[in-house]
Amino acid sequence: MTRKLSIVVILVVAAALGWFYLRPTAPEMTKTDEAAPSTAQPAEKTMSEAAQTAKETVKEATQTVKEATTAAAESVKETAATATETVKEDAKATVDSVKQATTTTVDAAKEAPMAPADLLTPENFDIDKVNALLDASTLSDDKRAAFKATLAQAQDNPAMLASVLGQIKTAMGL
Repeated sequence: MTRKLSIVVILVVAAALGWFYLRPTAPEMTKTDEAAPSTAQPAEKTMSEAAQTAKETVKEATQTVKEATTAAAESVKETAATATETVKEDAKATVDSVKQATTTTVDAAKEAPMAPADLLTPENFDIDKVNALLDASTLSDDKRAAFKATLAQAQDNPAMLASVLGQIKTAMGL
């Protein structure tokens, strides 16, 4: 498009320069040039046609620019609509994931007769209930597995058990 516009500008400038240089001027006309008007008329007609052609070319170039601008605006509009739709879908998926995690945690809490924080004390320790609480949590699989393995080792050592239960509370935000 820029190339077409450059060509149009060059043609317009060339036509204008040609018209200025080839048009007869009053001070330059002499007696020998009185016959020239008959030859100047075809040149003037040619220049007029060139100017008309340049004008039409500029008009076409303007139309092309308008069409390209409209197409670009449509493209931007479509891209924005697609991006908005994608964001909406991602937000919905995130909300659904949070709802599922919340439901799982609530279900695990219902199964446990005590509050999760109360389960994570050495006095109320039950490895099956703590493992169920870990399974229902939003902790990563790696953290859950590490905590379960550490609990299995610490269940017979009260000092170590208290430390591990404290770490689990912290990781779960309790």
